[in-house]
Amino acid sequence: VQQGPVVFEVQKQLVPLLKQSGVPGVVARGETLPACDLQIPLLSMPLAFGTKYDAVPCDIPYLSADSRLVDHWRTILADNDKFKVAIAWQGSVTYRSDRFRSIPLQQYAPLAIDGVQLISVQRGPGSEQIDELEHPFPVRTLGESFDRDHGAFMDTAAVFKNVDLVITSDTSVAHLAGALGVPTWVAL
Repeated sequence: VQQGPVVFEVQKQLVPLLKQSGVPGVVARGETLPACDLQIPLLSMPLAFGTKYDAVPCDIPYLSADSRLVDHWRTILADNDKFKVAIAWQGSVTYRSDRFRSIPLQQYAPLAIDGVQLISVQRGPGSEQIDELEHPFPVRTLGESFDRDHGAFMDTAAVFKNVDLVITSDTSVAHLAGALGVPTWVAL
């Protein structure tokens, strides 16, 4: 059996994070793919290989954050000694089952207790809920440049390396935090 290089075709916004993490052969969806002998969706690989739960490799973390951005966000978030909890509540509205996984921000209100700082990593749809809270509670936002200047997920990954816990609905945020080895709770 002859082995060749592996190429991952991913969403454009994931390319910087995967390259930062040392994943070889990353191509943005829509770019020209190199010639290949075989292709398979990533989530179909466990079935194709007959993978069993106890045989799944567990080298965590398997993604990494840019150390310069980790330092940048450490400086910004070091202004208090509270238990820092990054939160996200809304998934992509284009996902057909989003209504079954996204959570209104108001449901996070019981987490806003003394000694805890809630930090929003919510981007795009759902962000407006901070200003629309019926019973407002403190949620720190990270500014307009958050994950805009460095590409999607780069700042998010760096922020995650500077928090104590991530609590999120079942979205890419949960997968990213887990891949970085950050304690993560998924609200279902």
